[in-house]
Amino acid sequence: MASAELERTWATTAKLVFGTELGNLDDFKDWLSELPDPTLHKKSSLSGKDVTYSVKEYCAGSKSISFDEIDYTKKFAPLGINDTKDVNSLISAVQERIYYTGGVVLGNSKFVEKSSNVSESFYISDSHRVDTSKHVHLSSFVKESECVFGCNYVGASTHMIRSTLNYRCKRTAECWNVDVCNDCYYSHNLRNCSDCLFCFNLRNKRHAIGNTELPREKYSQIKTKLLGEIAQEIKKNKKFFSLAQLAVAGPKPVLSKIASQPHSGRQDMKPMEDAFSKTTSLLLGKPYAGIEKHAAWLNENIIKLKEERSVASNKRTFLSEFNATKVLPKDRLVTFEEALDSASFRASEKELDALSIASISNILGKIGLFTYEFKAGIGENVIDCPIYVDGANSFRCFDCTNSKYCAYCFWPRDCEHLFGTSLLYHCAFCLKCYNSVKLQRCFEVDSSRDCSGCLFCHNCENVHDSMFCFNVKNMRYAIGNAEVGQEKFALAKKMLLSYLQKELDAKARIGISIFNIGCHKG
Repeated sequence: MASAELERTWATTAKLVFGTELGNLDDFKDWLSELPDPTLHKKSSLSGKDVTYSVKEYCAGSKSISFDEIDYTKKFAPLGINDTKDVNSLISAVQERIYYTGGVVLGNSKFVEKSSNVSESFYISDSHRVDTSKHVHLSSFVKESECVFGCNYVGASTHMIRSTLNYRCKRTAECWNVDVCNDCYYSHNLRNCSDCLFCFNLRNKRHAIGNTELPREKYSQIKTKLLGEIAQEIKKNKKFFSLAQLAVAGPKPVLSKIASQPHSGRQDMKPMEDAFSKTTSLLLGKPYAGIEKHAAWLNENIIKLKEERSVASNKRTFLSEFNATKVLPKDRLVTFEEALDSASFRASEKELDALSIASISNILGKIGLFTYEFKAGIGENVIDCPIYVDGANSFRCFDCTNSKYCAYCFWPRDCEHLFGTSLLYHCAFCLKCYNSVKLQRCFEVDSSRDCSGCLFCHNCENVHDSMFCFNVKNMRYAIGNAEVGQEKFALAKKMLLSYLQKELDAKARIGISIFNIGCHKG
């Protein structure tokens, strides 16, 4: 069972982070559940048992199945000629074969409970999208990490409590948007920092409280006092205020002190428009122009970007609408460059000498400006992308890292030529695809890996030039889970592409998707 081992590592993590154990893990469920994107639970259509899902877009009333209930050896009869004469007949014919899969646990994983989309991981509970990690509880989007509790979007990190967007970090609590940081608490937008408490928008700092660097001994003295007070409140109330709550309870920052930041960098949509035409031509048999004309369709079924305005300059800034960002105070949002400039806002040593958790909002209010942007490495012609590391020629993508020629995508990583996608890694030339790894030339494919030339497929592995396949492996020229040969597949694909083109021509969108064909009525 995962629970006993997680209880042990929770005690260890609390002691490393706060200097003391906090109590039984179950007592903190509500507090630790606030920031992660929640899982969804349905009943298996085969057995009636509970199935955990990380994907919420599957249509209501569709059939559900647990990953461990799939029979990959099952053979399906090829569809008849009348079944592929038009799209409605085709979808109706495959309806009985459409099951959306939850409780996905892959690779060498053990002791996984109430979780889904977990691979190569151990001791995972009430979490989803966890890869190569161990001891993870009530968390989402965790990669190569361990001892993670109540967190969202963390990678290559250890011993974390209620932290969001942390990468290469150790021992953090309530840290937001931090990179290469150790022993940091209740802080936001830090990089290459250690031993920081109640800090905002710093780079390369140590032993800082309220953005003020202190001698090591004085820092340790104040830190011990404050963390002790916070730990006592957590033990008593089974929760503590979030960083955002603490900041908004204090006075407003003096925004006039932030220098105006001129826009820099190329802003040219032509490379993305050319890539969109190239990708649609390859996948749909016809080139389409106008990324923004198709924006409503491309934004369907992905976590969208939301446009906000900087309170310092009224410049546009963007944040993603995933769970953790909903609590960011909109009246304290600034651009990335403005946030870095505001790092000069500091608490005085006199204020720090009298600091307690009862008065911390007085300091945080004056320095607490948030940005949802993070920029590192080369960003060549990256437009309206709040987060990127070495991205190029992309538009309105969240965390466009090592990717190029993408638009309206959520978290493309090591990809190119993607449009309207969510959580794709190592993929190329994909349109409206989701939650997958190593896809090539795919349209409306979800929760799959190592596939190419596929349309409307779900939970497939090593499937190529196929359509409407669910929960199968190692196929080519398949329709509805049955191989039909190259000639019959080509005829059915021609019919399908003709339908898709007519839909796009008439409406700038396509009504059927991988998420709703399980409830298709014709």
